[in-house]
Amino acid sequence: MDEPEDADIIGTPCPACHAPTERTSVVRRRVALAVRNPAAAALGRLGGLKGGPARAKALSPERRREIALKAIRTRWAKKGR
Repeated sequence: MDEPEDADIIGTPCPACHAPTERTSVVRRRVALAVRNPAAAALGRLGGLKGGPARAKALSPERRREIALKAIRTRWAKKGR
């Protein structure tokens, strides 16, 4: 669980059993992320936008159909729908 540095040692009650919680140790300190490079973010997004259509273009129509049928069967096989 992530807590702020100034959090009390005795925490809020457990949501499952409502017993009091206690911090036993600090596993690691959380470090704030540096500001992202906008140019690098734009390049990453550009590659992500190309990926799906490029994969679809590389697949044969039969393989695309197999993938789509598997997705449909999986979706309809889920319980509770």
